[in-house]
Amino acid sequence: MIPKYLIGKGESLVDSINNSKRPVTYKHIYTFEEAKQALIPQINESNNLLSKLPANACPNDFAVTKMILHPQYIAKSYFPSTLLREADLFPVGSRAIETPLRKPFKKKPLSYNFKTTELLIAGQRKILRELPDFISRYNESDKTSIEFSRIESYNAMTMKDRLHLDSYAHNPNIFEVTLHFLPDDDEAQVSNKNSFIEYARSLGFKVDRDPFLAGRLLFFAVEGDADRIHELADFTLTRIIRTMPKLRFLNLSQSKLHFPFILPTEAPLSKEPRVAILDGGLPADSPISRYANLYKQNPEADDLQECLAHGLAVTSAFLFGSIELDSNNRPFSNVDHYRIIDSITNSDNPLELFDTLEHVENVLRARKYEFVNISLGPDLPINDKDVHVWTAVLDNILSDGNTLLTVAAGNNGNGDCHNGNTRILVPADSVNALSVGASNSLHPSEWQRASYSASGPGRRPGIRKPDILAFGGSEEEPFNVITLNNDQIGTAQKWGTSFAAPLALRAAVGIRAILGEQISPLTAKALLIHNSKKNSTCLLNDVGWGCIPNKIKDLITCDDSSATILYQGKLKAGKLVRARIPLPNGNLNGLFRIRATLCYVCQVDPQDADAYTKAGLTITFRPNKSKKRSGASNPNSKAFFSRDEYEPEEERRNDAGKWETVMHNEKSMLGTSLSEPMFDIHYVARDMGGQHRNAPDIPYALVLTIIANDHPNIYQDILEAYPSLDAFVPLDVDVNLDF
Repeated sequence: MIPKYLIGKGESLVDSINNSKRPVTYKHIYTFEEAKQALIPQINESNNLLSKLPANACPNDFAVTKMILHPQYIAKSYFPSTLLREADLFPVGSRAIETPLRKPFKKKPLSYNFKTTELLIAGQRKILRELPDFISRYNESDKTSIEFSRIESYNAMTMKDRLHLDSYAHNPNIFEVTLHFLPDDDEAQVSNKNSFIEYARSLGFKVDRDPFLAGRLLFFAVEGDADRIHELADFTLTRIIRTMPKLRFLNLSQSKLHFPFILPTEAPLSKEPRVAILDGGLPADSPISRYANLYKQNPEADDLQECLAHGLAVTSAFLFGSIELDSNNRPFSNVDHYRIIDSITNSDNPLELFDTLEHVENVLRARKYEFVNISLGPDLPINDKDVHVWTAVLDNILSDGNTLLTVAAGNNGNGDCHNGNTRILVPADSVNALSVGASNSLHPSEWQRASYSASGPGRRPGIRKPDILAFGGSEEEPFNVITLNNDQIGTAQKWGTSFAAPLALRAAVGIRAILGEQISPLTAKALLIHNSKKNSTCLLNDVGWGCIPNKIKDLITCDDSSATILYQGKLKAGKLVRARIPLPNGNLNGLFRIRATLCYVCQVDPQDADAYTKAGLTITFRPNKSKKRSGASNPNSKAFFSRDEYEPEEERRNDAGKWETVMHNEKSMLGTSLSEPMFDIHYVARDMGGQHRNAPDIPYALVLTIIANDHPNIYQDILEAYPSLDAFVPLDVDVNLDF
């Protein structure tokens, strides 16, 4: 039977439509007088604490305070921009926190903690001292006073807020220090950076390495006496001080030579995909040199044998998958392997984490790769309050949508769940990358999350993490990779998310290699998520969207009673587009199942951990064009992408869920209830939690599968009904899909 490949050019069914904005209604929780009575004493107490700081801890007399918003007002439309502008204050970041409220809310006791937003606000201490008098000049009807009344509490940011010293320290005297940038003043930024370095050195700390810049944050590596770190934390523009975690490899085990392996004689399927693996290098006599080009970021440095073994195994997983005696092991493409760990960036180097990240950044910025894998990173589970420098830097690079990065989720799944130690490791929380956990079996009906594989959830946004699982092996069913033993090529048995991540990348590259450059990296990501399968025994936090198929044909072909359509394009901020869902002409009998996956990438605000993504999508499903309420301009809507997993039942955020960069769900409906169905997609933008002017276009990929068992010719019927659509044709029509 001739395979029926994916249908492309779905974007030809996307049209711009008018966007009628609904008026914003305001519900006042506190009166202006109640707000002043509660907050002005807190402002005065905050100023009292800030006045005790030494002048050299307050660059240009700036200090940072914490302004907690009432949970009713955390949507970007409520951002207190007028209040801050009029008061000459600057937002420098935000965090998600839990707090009790001054007044009962939603029938909860006063002791109940609500999820809300903590804004970090910078201002000169002189301005902060004048804030009570400034507020008193307004009356309750002014916009400034209305925004002031939405504040739940106000406090100074102190040393205790900035110190996060944990058990992940590789060296107790090496620290990561994150510094806030004040907006729109380059000269002041240089001055504040130098002020911090001078202040740190006055306390005996070494700051010899250039910092990383991501968003409006500077990330420093600082070395010094741990007993004086509390004094360093008094520097007012400091966001967070962490003990420096160590760099980890994600390899769990290795056996002796398992069985001999003969390399395939065929060339890779395609020369087109540009692929890189960033890891520990390859042996000088690497048996895979015909497929893998080796580059060294530090040519003068020596190899590390343990790192070479890891690099060879990860590269083998990408090229050949898990090697079986009867499997088709032909690579989909060649790969460039970058050695980013060596005798200089090793465990004895206290700054290895920053040095390695610099290598990663240099590779990704110097040459544009379509597909990249990283199976290493900081030995640090994510937390909800702050974004790590690795995540921030990678998300920034990936925001153009030109590169798909697969990241190993981590092998800490057997850790202490209660304390968050089983959560995915940095940078697997990247919203623009594909976070990959491990399944324990290749059997499509028997797999489970491998016990070692890190679990979610991620932070909001990015709550569904890891994104997917791929086979990573287990003690009972190992992952077989190439190894060298006395110059003999064979296979070694391993397991770990180190191998699941490049296996997922192999699948993505396989899609690209077979169907050609029309498949963007973002579309390949969407197809992996779209075709992932869940099972009845695994929790969402364990498996993300599910486990990817083992065969490439399951990602690029359609069943007899189904059709999969790809939409690829860009969205403009503030604009509303309508994506028509293609169905056959004539009567639609029986049950129709619509599965949809939408992925996008965007710029990020690392300083705003709770408002991290700068783009969000509101998607409205309209199943029947002819059904409208009286006086309505648009057809009736029906829920499709559920918000339940993004919003706790007791606290419905007005805009939660729409800031997630991946949306996926499916619905079953009678064919008689469908008439020219559509998705209306509205792209909204934010900057530092508030309105974003002149936001850039964002790339998106939408995958739709229409399944109708009563319509065995649905694939061809859709193509005939919509001439603008076009079925993909593989670059090699005789390609063997049994990968």
